[in-house]
Amino acid sequence: PYTEPFFVSQNVTIKAIPAWCDMVVSNPPRSYTVSTIKGDASGDGVIDIQDVVAIVHFILGSPDSEFAENLADMNGDGVVDIFDAMLLVNYVLNHTSTPSGSRMMTRGDEPKENIVLTAETDGISIGVDQVERFTAFQFDLSLPNGTELSDVKLVSESSTHRLMFAYNGGNTYRVIGFSMSNDLFQATDGKFIELQLTKAVNGSVSVDNVLFVAPNQQKTIFGGGQLGTTAIENLEMNSDAEDIYNLRGQKQGNSHD
Repeated sequence: PYTEPFFVSQNVTIKAIPAWCDMVVSNPPRSYTVSTIKGDASGDGVIDIQDVVAIVHFILGSPDSEFAENLADMNGDGVVDIFDAMLLVNYVLNHTSTPSGSRMMTRGDEPKENIVLTAETDGISIGVDQVERFTAFQFDLSLPNGTELSDVKLVSESSTHRLMFAYNGGNTYRVIGFSMSNDLFQATDGKFIELQLTKAVNGSVSVDNVLFVAPNQQKTIFGGGQLGTTAIENLEMNSDAEDIYNLRGQKQGNSHD
């Protein structure tokens, strides 16, 4: 492989095998990156939920001009289809630190908006301003030792969106959501998603590396959010509570009453 700069004096075709790297092509006074990262369907040098949206657009027949079909073919069978999208979803979920920097913000991006975290009876909810602009998201959730993420659900039910999460060690989870038909998220009372927690203990909950993607494949970086110990203490009273029934099957209360 080439590890040093090289120069050409005329138009040439550079053939590259997709790998976990990218290369920079300079044409004074301008330089730009040519991505060769397997899975980087949007061609921006970073693997994240935007690449899943790019594949969805391709499958639906409306690919972006920057769509990298060869990099989107995750299983190398020469066809980009829903199987490649699912392979990429699994990669985004389970690789929180890669050479492409998928866990961190993309090059040069800074948070443009903020999320809002609210303590609920069995977890937390997340809200963003005008979530109806977006069709996909991803973020990382950090919980206190012993607290677990048990479920993720939309506040407004949707049959076209898929929500998934994966435990990535160190009390952190990667959470993603997307639509295979590019439908928009909906909010209720300013909230669009709920995270259900179990075994809540004293500590803080934080959400970081927040990324939303619009139907036109433009992504927006959000600043993270955090809930302090008071909110978690309120949740603690609802964790591990057991319902109590009489012999007739009638609910009498729970173990925290």
